[in-house]
Amino acid sequence: MASVEASATWKSLGVAVLLLLSAGVIQPVASSTTADLITQTLEQLDLALQQAVLAHVRFPLEDLQLHAHAVINVLEGRAGAHYDSSYANPGDGVGVVSYLEQIRQAPEIWGASEELRVALENVSSYLKQAIDHTLRALAEKDLANAQAEMRWALAFLSAAKGREVELTAVSGLLGLKARLAPTPASSPSGSEK
Repeated sequence: MASVEASATWKSLGVAVLLLLSAGVIQPVASSTTADLITQTLEQLDLALQQAVLAHVRFPLEDLQLHAHAVINVLEGRAGAHYDSSYANPGDGVGVVSYLEQIRQAPEIWGASEELRVALENVSSYLKQAIDHTLRALAEKDLANAQAEMRWALAFLSAAKGREVELTAVSGLLGLKARLAPTPASSPSGSEK
């Protein structure tokens, strides 16, 4: 039941992102390939990871919360439900979630194997968990509990980033990028190294 609700939530978020894109509230990122778009997403995810690391080792609680707000702002972007412009946003304002929706809409994903689509769904789930744990950290009044929530957020952000060498379904964005990158034999010139 929870996965049905989560799926409905992410579909609703996807529809909201598409509406915001069409209304011009958020701008699509110019990208020549899905791999380029994944690279941009990874750059933003790295910023969220940096802020999560800083948050989970910070004290007092107020310092932790400053970095936790930055994590939310980078992940959700200006169009996010929890975005707070009174806190820092070291990202570009688009939001990792919005980038992920743009990746989902890419032609390479439409025709991709089920395994790649599952990997993309897993990344979405990891990001949702990271956001949820960061919001819990922000609601905490106890430093140790807030730090524990940020450790969970950090773990889920790390899973979303993934590694190139993992099995595709759990590979995160790095694995997706590696599998979508053109090989030298499939490149237009065929001469790339």
